[in-house]
Amino acid sequence: MANGIIRNIPLTYTQDQLVHALVNTRNPSLTYAKRLGSTTTVILLYEGNRVPTWVYFNSVMIRVSLYRKQIDFCKECGRLGHRPDVCRRPEVKLCPICGSKNPSSEHECTPKCQICGEAHHTADRTCKAKYKGAVIVRRKENAEVARDRDPTPDGALARGPRRLTWSDIVAKRDGDSVQSPLLSGSLRAAPDRDLAARMENVEKVNKELREELTRARKQNEKSLRKIEDLQQTLNELLKRMGESSVGIPSSCTSAPRGAAERGDATATRGEEGEKDMCCGGEDEAPAEVGSKRKSPSDVQPSKDVDNHAQEPKRPRPGDRKIYAIEEMVNKLTNKTERMFETLLTRLNESNAERNAQYAAVNPQLAAVNNRIEDLERGTVQLQQQQQERHEPAGGGLPLSQVVNVPTILNRGHNANATHNDRRDARIVASPPPNTFD
Repeated sequence: MANGIIRNIPLTYTQDQLVHALVNTRNPSLTYAKRLGSTTTVILLYEGNRVPTWVYFNSVMIRVSLYRKQIDFCKECGRLGHRPDVCRRPEVKLCPICGSKNPSSEHECTPKCQICGEAHHTADRTCKAKYKGAVIVRRKENAEVARDRDPTPDGALARGPRRLTWSDIVAKRDGDSVQSPLLSGSLRAAPDRDLAARMENVEKVNKELREELTRARKQNEKSLRKIEDLQQTLNELLKRMGESSVGIPSSCTSAPRGAAERGDATATRGEEGEKDMCCGGEDEAPAEVGSKRKSPSDVQPSKDVDNHAQEPKRPRPGDRKIYAIEEMVNKLTNKTERMFETLLTRLNESNAERNAQYAAVNPQLAAVNNRIEDLERGTVQLQQQQQERHEPAGGGLPLSQVVNVPTILNRGHNANATHNDRRDARIVASPPPNTFD
């Protein structure tokens, strides 16, 4: 088991909330978490001898440090290794400053740390040696000390080939001494071969990851350029539709408005049924409008991956960020394509309906134009007649026809006079309505 430590965790988190935020599938090797007293520091317990560099706290990555325990110092007896509350020799007093036994009340001394020997109080805050080494470091040091002290052949095998001495020959240990170099060499060669194979496998995996990252970056750049082009096209279409809607009457805009509502409903249904897509490789052709993108499961693995067995890949934070960015780009691309299709459909429908309405109105406009022309001709004729009536008698006529001019002009007057005479005769002939005999 190995211990790590994280800092600056808010005090509002309880123990259950800390365990729920840390001990989960994102931190597979973490088994337990506990706050140190009432501080903002949390200690982590890991399986094995490895402490990872980062840990997920909910959705935030926090750097992990190795946990180093402080060396206990007793202020009662002035010794190291225990605390004052469990001191077994309270009668033996040592000066906590300089370490002298049973000092008097007027004792004067200079401070000297019992841990590092510097001029400060023992286990002071400024003392850099008051922390114990990390658990992993202590285990390595203990293993090295045990290996140096172990006189057995195992220790010899671990350190390397053992020389054949005269005492071995006398003690008839020729077989052991002869076999020990061979065994030690074979035991060392096997780990070296395994290590070389693992290093080669790791380098291959790193190379593949770098290539995938490069392809993902290129695909993201292409997607961004495509989104910019689609956005520019969309803005142009909106401008064109705005300009065309200014010259269309209200009766002509009702149908495109319904088409727009239908397009909006279609786009809404498309958004509800949207699925997560993944970008293709670098050599993949750009997808057509409305086509589905390939999912990661559809992509066939390469032959090199099949030929060489690989260790199971653990998802990394960088890969997850790249996948999230790819999903966002795919969603934006699909949404923009659907909006583009909807706008094209609305534009085509509005153009067709506008042409049909124009075709129906054109005959009516032609009839109105003909009527206007007839009215203009009639107006011209009336103006000519009025001009002829207001001309003087005999004006513009030859001398032979001047005599007949009064007769022509008096025809209307004579007709009116005859009509008046007839009306007077009828009035005289008819008896009055209220006469009495």
